[in-house]
This record gives sequence, C-alpha cells and structure tokens, in this order.
Amino acid sequence: MSDNKPIRERADSTVNAMDVERPINPVRQLVAGAAGHTIQWYDFIAYSYLAVYFADQIFPASTENDLVPLLATYGVFAVGYIMRPVGGLILGPFGDRFGRRATLQLTIMLMALGSLLIAALPTYDQVGLLAPVILVLARLIQSFAEGGEFAAGSVFLAESASQGKRGFYSSFMFVGSGLAKIATLGLVALLSGVLGNGAMEGFGWRIPFAIGALSAVLGWWLRRGAAETLTVAPSADRPVRRRAFDAIRDYPGKSLQVFTLSSGIALQAYFWSVYFPIYAGISGGLEARQTQLMGLIGLAFYTALIPLLGLLSDRVGRKPILYVFGVGTTLLTVPLLSGIGTSFMYALLAQFAGLAVLACGTSVLGAVISEMFPAHMRVSGMALPYNLAVTIFGGTVATIGTALVSSGDALWFGVYLTAGSILTLITTIPLRETATSRTMDADADAEAGVQG
Repeated sequence: MSDNKPIRERADSTVNAMDVERPINPVRQLVAGAAGHTIQWYDFIAYSYLAVYFADQIFPASTENDLVPLLATYGVFAVGYIMRPVGGLILGPFGDRFGRRATLQLTIMLMALGSLLIAALPTYDQVGLLAPVILVLARLIQSFAEGGEFAAGSVFLAESASQGKRGFYSSFMFVGSGLAKIATLGLVALLSGVLGNGAMEGFGWRIPFAIGALSAVLGWWLRRGAAETLTVAPSADRPVRRRAFDAIRDYPGKSLQVFTLSSGIALQAYFWSVYFPIYAGISGGLEARQTQLMGLIGLAFYTALIPLLGLLSDRVGRKPILYVFGVGTTLLTVPLLSGIGTSFMYALLAQFAGLAVLACGTSVLGAVISEMFPAHMRVSGMALPYNLAVTIFGGTVATIGTALVSSGDALWFGVYLTAGSILTLITTIPLRETATSRTMDADADAEAGVQG
C-alpha cells in the first residue's frame, strides 16, 4: 500500500503560512491553539465527576436498582464518542479548505453550546423525556466538536511555531488537557466542600458547566484574534474543494500509521491520566481520599513534564522520544500494575512512572502526525484516524479495565494495555524523522512515496 500520490491542483493548493513572512503573537497562538482541548477535557472530567449529582434528576430511578440513573447518564457519555469520528470526517476537510482558525472557532463555539445546554438542562420532572434527549444532544454536539478540535489545534500550533520549535508548541495541546483535569478536580472538590451534597444536587452541579460555556466563549475570542496559519496561494482564485475521504484515498499508508500510532498512546493516556486513580481504588483497595490526592499530584507532575519533552524532541528528534514511550510502557505496564494495593506510596510512585513514559508519547504525538502530511491535507489526514483510535481504544479503557478487575482477570488488563504499546512501537520504527526539517511541507512532500 503506497502513498506515492501526486498532489492534485498544486497551483491552487493551500500553503503553510509559516513559509510566508507575517507578524505573529506566539503567546496568543499557544493559548488559542490549546484552549479548545483544555475546555474539551474540562467538560469530560466535569461530566464524569458530577454525574452522581444530577443522574436521577434526568433519568427516572428504577424501583429495583438505584444505580440505573447513573448507568444511563454514563451511557449517554459513552454514546457521545460515536460522534468523534464523524466530527473528524467532516471537520478535517473543513480545516484544510477554510483554514485552521475558522475550524477552531467553530469547534469551540459548539463546545460552548453543549456546555450551556447541560448547565441549563431541565429535569425529568419538569419536561419528562425531553430532559434525557437534551442531554444526549449536548453530548453529541460536544463530541462532534472534539472530533475536529485535536487535529485542527495540533496543526495550528505546529504551523504557528518557528523553525525548531514545533515539538514544543504542539505539546501544549496536552499541557492544556492536564491543566483542565487539575482545575476541574479542584473546582468540583471546592464546590462539594462549600455547598454540601444537598446544594450540589439542587444547583451546584450546574456551575462548572456554566463556567465551561463562558470559558469557551473566551476561547473563541482569543482564536478570533489569532493569526491564520493556512493561506491560499496567490495563483488560486478560490479554495480547493476537500472531500471527506480524500486523505485516506491519497495517503492510505499514513492514515493507517496515524491510527496505529495513536491507538497505543490513547490506551495509555486514558488509563494513566484519567482512569488510574479509580483503578487503584477498585483493584488495590485505596480510599477515595487517597486516590483523589494521588490523581492531583500525578497530573501536576505529568503536565509539567510534557512541554519539557516537547522541547527535547526539537533537539534530539521525535523518534527517540516515541521509542522511550513504546519500550517503557511495553516493559513497565504489567509490573507496575501488579503491585497496586501494596501501599499508597507504591501506587503514587507507579503512577509517576506510568505518567513519565506516557508523556513521551503525548508530548510529540501532535507534531509527529502534523509533520506526516502536506498542508493541503494536514487536518483531514489526522482527524479521522486519530479519532477512531481514541473512540475504539481510549473511550473503552474504563469499561474494559473495570470488567477485567471485577472478573478477577486484572493481569489481562495490563497485557491489553501492553499490546497497544507494542502496536505504537512497531509503527514508530518506519517513521521518517522530521524534527530537523526547515518546513513542514518540504518534509511531508519528501516523505510521500517513502512510507506505505
């Protein structure tokens, strides 16, 4: 399977704006690029932790099982993942045709709409079945937006970077998600402590979603004033039309590489940075207070490490950093998990080790994928395969992990995570090192036909 395809309509194709001299505000570009991914993860964590407060207000409780409303609420959360590949399929070509900034403005306003719908969500007693319908609609809107957010944001940051800083700039996507997790956990803990369970169930659970909607509006304003990183070539009188499956058709090998590279990283990311505290509680018997503290400390460490590794990748290359992730998670995952439950300190150190090797994958992922495609196919080349990987592997980590632990097969969960890491490691081997190339387009064009 070869990617040796001609770039159609070259004279009318888009070009990397960083190849054109233009004034740019680096700080605004960084904040604007990472803002959507930050809000995406803020909403994700907020929904996960606040569902216990509003579940029975949206879904009627079963007389036989009080957990039915909570299960239904998390079911809505899972259904939302279905829209991520759809969003990637539609918003990817949109980003390559109309520009990164326009796409990022659209995705963040859709996130604002989803958060606002949840914040103002009527209860089942007020509107009946319309309540869960609105909740489902809000999650579908948010997930659709998320399908284009990571790809467009990663490309935007990579194209905003000056020569030799693409890894550092791209790493801020995951810096944003790390900060979002910390801020959300802190806010939920603060509100719960100040308001108490009664007020949280009454109105307190709505506050974080309202804050999320306002934050998204602020993010839209920041993006509105950011510099576009994709322009139309002077010889073009109109943008080239982009169709949904153009990237897969023109670059099938690279599309497969994006999927397999992202799969192992998504597995490890959703485990170590999201699910691990819960896993430590159910498999190791740690108390909720201990797992919450461990989660906050681990996330602070992880978030601080990511930009340093992104910067390092600009010096030593992307592949050495990816090799550390692949080899490290392959060798360490099962041994680290086997000792969970020994003590709180062991679990904390295990989390530090897991997050350290995870950061080697997440810190460079956006840059690696962005550098694989030419500008006219860069967002669409990343969006669909990346979101498929996140949906299939990242979105199911908690379900598979909980099921295996409950059935007494915790060892096989570690094996499952390791298998994903091996897949990423194998994908890394044939990748062409791209960190030192002068421009992203020259690099991607040179690579066309080399990889299949």
